[in-house]
Amino acid sequence: MNTLGNVGLQEVILETMKGIQIEVCVNSDGNYQKAMQNAAELVAKVMKEEGIPISRVVQHNHFSGKNCYVLVEFWNQFISMVGACTGNTQQQKPVTNNNKYRVMTGTYSTIQAAENVLDVLKHRFGWVSYIEPDGSKWRVKTGTFTGMDAAQAGANKIKAAKLAQVANVVGL
Repeated sequence: MNTLGNVGLQEVILETMKGIQIEVCVNSDGNYQKAMQNAAELVAKVMKEEGIPISRVVQHNHFSGKNCYVLVEFWNQFISMVGACTGNTQQQKPVTNNNKYRVMTGTYSTIQAAENVLDVLKHRFGWVSYIEPDGSKWRVKTGTFTGMDAAQAGANKIKAAKLAQVANVVGL
């Protein structure tokens, strides 16, 4: 029996893998309101670090169709809590620079080092990335970013995660 309605399981898995999932659990002796406040603060922190607008924060039923009986009625209040934590209850302003950019790391002396960076970019950051040979060394390149600000934020994120000492933004 397909409990997902018209959405196929493979599509749900692929879409879910593109996001960051946070589950809130409260013990029977726990404080529900404090757990929700902690979750709202965590979501706000992740939004800030990853550059995610509040409009992209969705319940898991967005992908699966399965409703969490507790959160359905509480969702609007939860989103307000997240907005209060970020100080931003509106969508971020749209990108005005539609030029395409890519982030390119410095070189790595081994393919294994480049693969380790690639693994983080693909699986932790959720980015399209690939490895290119550069003479006898290896370089990691990201997929495209729209706008210089987004590309520069990507380069800064690579450096902050200590994945590369050099991360250059290149126009396409």
